[in-house]
Amino acid sequence: MNGTGTIAGITNNAAGIVNLNSSGIITSFNNAAATSTLNISASPVPTITTLTATFAGNTMNYTGTGAQTVKATTYYNLGFSGARDANNITINGIVGVAGTLTNIATFGTGNFVLTGSTITYNGTGAQTVTI
Repeated sequence: MNGTGTIAGITNNAAGIVNLNSSGIITSFNNAAATSTLNISASPVPTITTLTATFAGNTMNYTGTGAQTVKATTYYNLGFSGARDANNITINGIVGVAGTLTNIATFGTGNFVLTGSTITYNGTGAQTVTI
């Protein structure tokens, strides 16, 4: 999807892959099946009023070349490349990171996969790491 404007709603069903390449407004986006994938390469990220990305197995990827702010919501599988600010998100599946990720709020029952060599913990309270 290219261009700007407003889209009232999108439902991404089984085996669907949606690539958002430019900014705009989407009132509602539902990654509705285990095989649904949403890739956002636009920077800034399009305004998505309601994003549903919690269906078990679905994937959401932020792949832009510039810094992108990740939508504050709950995700199942979430992937990143480049620099991302991911404040107030919850991940219940797998997180894959190739780049810099800041401000992760909560990992539900998920796994964290880092493609790189450095993890920095900047919390103000106790932090537990299980390897």
